[in-house]
Amino acid sequence: MNDTPLHTVCSWGELEPVEVLLEHGADVRAVGDHGSSVLINAVVGRNPESIKLLIRKGADPHLRNDWGTDAIEYARNVSASKEILKALQPRKRRHESDWEGHELSSDSTWAHGIFFGKSGDELTEIFDSNPVEAAENIFRIPDKAFPYYFLQFGLHVQSVINSDDISKSDAASAFMNYLLAVSRERPHVIEEMAPSLLKIGDYIASHQKDYWADEDIYGSFLDVYEEIKKILSGF
Repeated sequence: MNDTPLHTVCSWGELEPVEVLLEHGADVRAVGDHGSSVLINAVVGRNPESIKLLIRKGADPHLRNDWGTDAIEYARNVSASKEILKALQPRKRRHESDWEGHELSSDSTWAHGIFFGKSGDELTEIFDSNPVEAAENIFRIPDKAFPYYFLQFGLHVQSVINSDDISKSDAASAFMNYLLAVSRERPHVIEEMAPSLLKIGDYIASHQKDYWADEDIYGSFLDVYEEIKKILSGF
């Protein structure tokens, strides 16, 4: 048995014992049975507040277990609630300095009016309302702020895979096509986030059918992903 006491209390679903162990130095990056992170156990416990606390303390939602599954993927696999998925993918507001120079371009100014200062829930509403238009407007964002918003869009696309929303096929296609576009035209902009974006692209490409994205209409996501990988292979 490799589970730590923190793994155990995370699975209980109670916030207080998690707080107590963290106050006494429990390691949020400890690996438990089968290589599982404490966040995977917290998903079992179904308490989003525990998950938020663990992430604030440095827990990594992308840490994979022995089967190659991270906490976000595990949450989707067990049909966790939207609250759990949101807690695993925290979104921070961006500073005005990240948008420096937006007033020099009408496209960037337009994007600033749509996205700047929006909370995570507000971004979700924008992404849900028209994912293709949202992706197009994200592409207009200045270089410094672009990676953040594009990553949030990709995480959102991942989170809707099990939904009944027919627009999820458009959302998945938009992410793949704009990831290809930015890889070709602005690769330096996504250099730091390339591993995370590639991970999302791999997930979407591997689950094209689950997004109801017919290849006869949308083309092959795997083909697009392979081209993206070639371009970003140096990162």
